[in-house]
Amino acid sequence: MTQIPKGAERQLAWLVDRACIAELIMEYNRALDEKDVDAIVACYTEDGMLEVPFGNIPAKDLAAAAPGALALYDVTHHLSGAHSIVIDGDTAKCRVSFMAVHVPSAARRGEHGDVGGWYHITLRRVDGRWRFVTVRDDFLWTLGDKFPGTKEHMAALAQGGWG
Repeated sequence: MTQIPKGAERQLAWLVDRACIAELIMEYNRALDEKDVDAIVACYTEDGMLEVPFGNIPAKDLAAAAPGALALYDVTHHLSGAHSIVIDGDTAKCRVSFMAVHVPSAARRGEHGDVGGWYHITLRRVDGRWRFVTVRDDFLWTLGDKFPGTKEHMAALAQGGWG
């Protein structure tokens, strides 16, 4: 269980940090859904790393790799919750549940692949703002045949330099 600091000033700072970290996670989900590559990259530190079951992607390579992966789907919907956040000065760790829906064609919204699991996140405060150092996607379940990790998805990632 998270230890709440003592003293009103420290408690307020702790609450603000938690809110900023939760907001960063929501911004990341929004950026994925809106295919906003610049915003995705901005969520990471320069030395950051995205770790997914089909490969690791350094943050410095996300701008080149993400468009190919995002282009596989007309619509995605990333949801997260159950944020468990532990802050230690200018670093933090989170465990966040997620579910993501992947729709290849907006004309056939009933055809999709879903994935759920946990984001395991480490963060660092950089210039007063929280950023991801690592985001490890732990896929616990998938549903449908249009989810990340299919042969088509991995081939598109490899073409974009992401695998």
